[in-house]
Amino acid sequence: MPDKIPELILDRWNREIINNFYNARKDMEFPEMVKKILQCKKIRNTEYNFVDNRIKKMTKKNIFEIGRNSPLKYSLILDKSFIQRFTFPTRRAKGMAVEVDGKFQIFED
Repeated sequence: MPDKIPELILDRWNREIINNFYNARKDMEFPEMVKKILQCKKIRNTEYNFVDNRIKKMTKKNIFEIGRNSPLKYSLILDKSFIQRFTFPTRRAKGMAVEVDGKFQIFED
């Protein structure tokens, strides 16, 4: 019996990671991306592993894919997530949509 993949919770950190990869420059390397995500000047091994482990969990849900010849090492699957203006019940605002288990989850910024 195969192991069931645990439910993915798109909390603030996961959304921040997706947002930064969505808006990433092509010449940015992974350590620079970690600094930008965590908004710090110097990263240690724990911060690097924190972001790395969260991306690996999102890779199991097909939000990211691992690229061997990429400076970022990971790439966001653009068919599974996008950022644009959405109409919410209270107003029209910028939001993020991420597909998890075949259904899009929409978050307001």
